[in-house]
Amino acid sequence: MEPKHNPLPGVPAVESPFFDQLFTESDTDAKTLRAARDLHEHGFAILDFPDKEIDSLAETIKRELHGDFDWKYWRAEGMRKGVSLRVQDAWRDHEAVRRIACNRKMIELLSKLYGRRAWPFQTLNFPTGSQQHFHTDSIHFSSMPERFMCGVWVALEDIDEKNGPLHYYPGSQTLPIYRMCDLGLMASRPTA
Repeated sequence: MEPKHNPLPGVPAVESPFFDQLFTESDTDAKTLRAARDLHEHGFAILDFPDKEIDSLAETIKRELHGDFDWKYWRAEGMRKGVSLRVQDAWRDHEAVRRIACNRKMIELLSKLYGRRAWPFQTLNFPTGSQQHFHTDSIHFSSMPERFMCGVWVALEDIDEKNGPLHYYPGSQTLPIYRMCDLGLMASRPTA
Protein backbone atom coordinates (compact mmCIF):
# COMPACT_ATOMS: atom_id res chain seq x y z
CA MET A 1 0.00 0.00 0.00
CA GLU A 2 1.26 3.49 -0.90
CA PRO A 3 1.94 5.80 2.05
CA LYS A 4 -0.68 8.46 2.62
CA HIS A 5 -0.02 11.94 1.33
CA ASN A 6 1.72 14.05 3.98
CA PRO A 7 0.29 17.59 3.79
CA LEU A 8 3.61 18.83 5.24
CA PRO A 9 6.25 17.15 3.06
CA GLY A 10 9.03 19.16 4.73
CA VAL A 11 8.25 17.46 8.05
CA PRO A 12 8.99 13.76 8.63
CA ALA A 13 5.77 11.73 8.78
CA VAL A 14 6.63 10.47 12.29
CA GLU A 15 6.90 14.09 13.50
CA SER A 16 3.96 15.48 11.54
CA PRO A 17 1.05 17.11 13.36
CA PHE A 18 -1.00 14.86 11.04
CA PHE A 19 0.62 11.74 12.51
CA ASP A 20 -2.69 10.11 13.51
CA GLN A 21 -4.02 10.48 9.96
CA LEU A 22 -0.79 9.23 8.35
CA PHE A 23 -0.44 6.12 10.55
CA THR A 24 -3.71 4.34 11.25
CA GLU A 25 -4.39 0.79 12.38
CA SER A 26 -6.56 0.17 9.35
CA ASP A 27 -3.81 0.72 6.79
CA THR A 28 -0.48 0.34 8.65
CA ASP A 29 0.97 -3.05 9.56
CA ALA A 30 1.55 -3.65 13.28
CA LYS A 31 5.39 -3.49 13.22
CA THR A 32 5.43 -0.25 11.25
CA LEU A 33 2.74 1.27 13.46
CA ARG A 34 4.65 0.35 16.64
CA ALA A 35 7.89 1.83 15.26
CA ALA A 36 6.05 4.96 14.10
CA ARG A 37 4.41 5.47 17.50
CA ASP A 38 7.70 4.90 19.33
CA LEU A 39 9.51 7.43 17.13
CA HIS A 40 6.67 9.92 17.40
CA GLU A 41 6.31 9.67 21.17
CA HIS A 42 9.85 8.87 22.36
CA GLY A 43 12.20 9.70 19.49
CA PHE A 44 13.51 6.13 19.15
CA ALA A 45 12.28 2.65 18.34
CA ILE A 46 13.82 -0.70 19.23
CA LEU A 47 13.53 -3.24 16.43
CA ASP A 48 14.81 -6.69 15.60
CA PHE A 49 17.18 -6.27 12.67
CA PRO A 50 15.43 -7.70 9.59
CA ASP A 51 18.16 -10.07 8.41
CA LYS A 52 18.19 -13.65 9.70
CA GLU A 53 21.98 -13.73 9.14
CA ILE A 54 22.68 -10.76 11.45
CA ASP A 55 24.74 -12.88 13.88
CA SER A 56 27.07 -14.17 11.16
CA LEU A 57 27.31 -10.68 9.65
CA ALA A 58 28.30 -9.32 13.06
CA GLU A 59 31.05 -11.93 13.46
CA THR A 60 32.34 -11.24 9.95
CA ILE A 61 32.45 -7.49 10.62
CA LYS A 62 34.29 -7.91 13.91
CA ARG A 63 36.82 -10.23 12.30
CA GLU A 64 37.37 -8.16 9.14
CA LEU A 65 37.60 -4.76 10.84
CA HIS A 66 39.79 -5.80 13.79
CA GLY A 67 42.99 -4.85 11.96
CA ASP A 68 41.59 -1.49 10.80
CA PHE A 69 41.59 -0.04 14.32
CA ASP A 70 44.69 1.70 15.77
CA TRP A 71 44.84 -0.48 18.87
CA LYS A 72 48.44 0.45 19.72
CA TYR A 73 47.73 4.21 19.89
CA TRP A 74 44.43 3.67 21.69
CA ARG A 75 46.04 1.54 24.43
CA ALA A 76 48.97 3.96 24.81
CA GLU A 77 47.20 7.31 24.52
CA GLY A 78 43.61 7.10 23.42
CA MET A 79 42.10 5.60 26.54
CA ARG A 80 43.72 8.31 28.66
CA LYS A 81 42.61 11.08 26.27
CA GLY A 82 39.10 9.74 25.82
CA VAL A 83 39.69 8.93 22.15
CA SER A 84 37.42 6.25 20.76
CA LEU A 85 38.35 3.73 18.14
CA ARG A 86 36.25 3.99 14.99
CA VAL A 87 36.25 3.15 11.32
CA GLN A 88 34.14 5.45 9.19
CA ASP A 89 32.45 4.24 6.02
CA ALA A 90 33.54 0.59 6.22
CA TRP A 91 30.52 -0.16 4.04
CA ARG A 92 32.53 1.00 1.04
CA ASP A 93 34.99 -1.89 1.36
CA HIS A 94 33.27 -4.52 3.50
CA GLU A 95 30.28 -6.43 2.15
CA ALA A 96 28.97 -7.41 5.60
CA VAL A 97 28.82 -3.76 6.72
CA ARG A 98 27.18 -2.82 3.41
CA ARG A 99 24.54 -5.54 3.87
CA ILE A 100 23.53 -4.01 7.19
CA ALA A 101 23.67 -0.39 5.96
CA CYS A 102 21.72 -1.18 2.78
CA ASN A 103 19.22 -3.64 4.22
CA ARG A 104 16.19 -3.36 1.94
CA LYS A 105 13.60 -3.98 4.66
CA MET A 106 15.13 -1.34 6.95
CA ILE A 107 15.27 1.21 4.13
CA GLU A 108 11.63 0.49 3.22
CA LEU A 109 10.57 0.89 6.85
CA LEU A 110 12.44 4.19 7.25
CA SER A 111 10.95 5.41 3.97
CA LYS A 112 7.44 4.76 5.31
CA LEU A 113 8.21 6.35 8.67
CA TYR A 114 9.72 9.51 7.24
CA GLY A 115 7.55 9.82 4.15
CA ARG A 116 10.54 10.07 1.79
CA ARG A 117 12.86 7.54 0.22
CA ALA A 118 15.55 6.67 2.77
CA TRP A 119 19.14 5.88 1.85
CA PRO A 120 22.30 5.18 3.84
CA PHE A 121 25.04 7.81 3.72
CA GLN A 122 27.58 6.82 6.37
CA THR A 123 28.66 3.98 8.61
CA LEU A 124 30.67 4.14 11.84
CA ASN A 125 32.02 0.97 13.39
CA PHE A 126 33.41 0.80 16.93
CA PRO A 127 35.12 -2.26 18.45
CA THR A 128 34.39 -0.98 21.98
CA GLY A 129 31.83 1.41 23.39
CA SER A 130 32.66 4.95 22.31
CA GLN A 131 31.91 6.28 25.80
CA GLN A 132 30.88 9.56 24.22
CA HIS A 133 29.19 12.01 26.51
CA PHE A 134 25.57 12.86 25.81
CA HIS A 135 25.34 14.77 22.55
CA THR A 136 23.19 15.43 19.53
CA ASP A 137 24.32 14.12 16.17
CA SER A 138 22.53 16.95 14.39
CA ILE A 139 25.11 19.49 15.54
CA HIS A 140 27.72 17.58 13.51
CA PHE A 141 25.65 16.48 10.52
CA SER A 142 22.03 16.73 9.55
CA SER A 143 19.72 16.90 6.56
CA MET A 144 18.00 19.54 4.50
CA PRO A 145 15.23 19.93 5.32
CA GLU A 146 16.06 19.28 8.94
CA ARG A 147 14.89 16.22 10.89
CA PHE A 148 15.08 13.74 8.04
CA MET A 149 18.31 12.15 9.29
CA CYS A 150 17.77 8.98 11.28
CA GLY A 151 20.57 7.13 13.03
CA VAL A 152 20.29 3.36 13.01
CA TRP A 153 22.39 1.77 15.73
CA VAL A 154 23.04 -1.95 15.37
CA ALA A 155 24.82 -3.63 18.28
CA LEU A 156 27.11 -6.40 16.99
CA GLU A 157 27.13 -8.13 20.37
CA ASP A 158 24.70 -8.67 23.21
CA ILE A 159 24.32 -5.56 25.34
CA ASP A 160 22.54 -4.68 28.54
CA GLU A 161 22.46 -1.75 30.97
CA LYS A 162 26.02 -2.46 32.16
CA ASN A 163 28.03 -3.14 29.00
CA GLY A 164 27.58 -0.49 26.38
CA PRO A 165 23.99 0.61 25.98
CA LEU A 166 23.03 3.59 23.89
CA HIS A 167 21.60 6.35 26.05
CA TYR A 168 18.79 8.51 24.74
CA TYR A 169 16.60 11.15 26.34
CA PRO A 170 13.02 10.25 25.38
CA GLY A 171 11.21 13.25 23.99
CA SER A 172 14.40 15.11 23.06
CA GLN A 173 13.41 14.79 19.40
CA THR A 174 10.99 17.66 20.02
CA LEU A 175 13.75 20.08 21.05
CA PRO A 176 14.98 22.67 18.55
CA ILE A 177 17.90 21.68 16.35
CA TYR A 178 20.96 23.73 17.18
CA ARG A 179 23.87 24.32 14.86
CA MET A 180 27.42 25.27 15.84
CA CYS A 181 26.75 28.91 14.96
CA ASP A 182 23.71 28.93 17.31
CA LEU A 183 26.13 28.16 20.13
CA GLY A 184 28.65 30.78 19.03
CA LEU A 185 31.03 28.15 17.69
CA MET A 186 32.63 27.90 14.28
CA ALA A 187 34.03 24.81 12.59
CA SER A 188 37.11 26.82 11.64
CA ARG A 189 38.46 30.26 12.38
CA PRO A 190 38.52 32.79 9.56
CA THR A 191 41.98 33.82 8.45
CA ALA A 192 42.93 37.48 8.25
